[in-house]
Amino acid sequence: MVNFMMFIPKVINNTFMALLLVISNSSSVWSQPPRLAKGVCHDPVGRVINGGDVHLSAGSLICPEDRIQPAKGSMVEVICLTSRRILEIKQSDSAAQVCAERVSQPRRLCILDANCRNTRGSEERENPTLIAPYVGRIINPRPKLSWLEVLGATSYIVQVEGSGGNWSKEIPKTSLEYPLSEPAMEWGRIYKINVIANKGDEPVSASSSVTIVLPQEEAQEINRVVEKIQNLNLSADELAIDLDAVYMSKNLLTEAIGVLEARVRNGTQNPAIYRMLGDRYLETGLLETHSLAAAIRAYAEAVKLARQKNDAEELAKAQAGVKLLESQSQAPTRTNAAQ
Repeated sequence: MVNFMMFIPKVINNTFMALLLVISNSSSVWSQPPRLAKGVCHDPVGRVINGGDVHLSAGSLICPEDRIQPAKGSMVEVICLTSRRILEIKQSDSAAQVCAERVSQPRRLCILDANCRNTRGSEERENPTLIAPYVGRIINPRPKLSWLEVLGATSYIVQVEGSGGNWSKEIPKTSLEYPLSEPAMEWGRIYKINVIANKGDEPVSASSSVTIVLPQEEAQEINRVVEKIQNLNLSADELAIDLDAVYMSKNLLTEAIGVLEARVRNGTQNPAIYRMLGDRYLETGLLETHSLAAAIRAYAEAVKLARQKNDAEELAKAQAGVKLLESQSQAPTRTNAAQ
């Protein structure tokens, strides 16, 4: 019994010393532990899209409290989700500082005077207002075209006017895949898209919109980043959220909406996807009721899903969108009352 009692303190002492050694050797790591997993951040500000960081592997979410620490001689490429920027970090810096939300300038959607009128109301129902591509920039030189139905119309004539390609086509539907028989739009060029509604052989109404194709160098850079993100093996919703940020870094509203709408069609239950889609519809400028109605549906679904999942943050963001929509819809009434 005596020998046994003498042995116990030695075991305890050795174990204690071993623990101290582990703690001592780990102290530098505990200041920012390596996070090799890709989904351990509750409120991420961005994502690492290459392998240049000391601690964060490619695909890792970046938390606000993290530091971006490039390995010696390396560069860390990150996508900032809120500020919609793609950055190359070459020296250690605070993630919160690197991805600080920038103040966006108001988007000017009215490229031509004809696009600056608000087409809501009865006039809109009589015109084949273009839905896609949305007014602004696009990356696809052969975009799908779609427009609002005109009651009683039997066919529509689509006209594309611009450098290197002027063509028209008559179809009975309200959408058209860009014809392979026609020349693609050219990089960095501006195009006017006209849609004419016919009843029988007579044109009854028309609408016009303007689209700018991204310069080729910018398009190649965006496609490079998109390919990198697609190779990170993210979930479908994570991929959509990241691609939205990439496209919106160049104000590619048509592509961003397309990515989010695809997730909705595939049955996502993520309130962030619906809330972001509502935000993008708002950013079209609400020039017609199609965007307004689509935003209302997206925000309503975001609110419902956020409540089901007890996601207070997304619920607050979706409710803020609803309030903005309400203020937009009430504005014409207040104006009329004032007159």
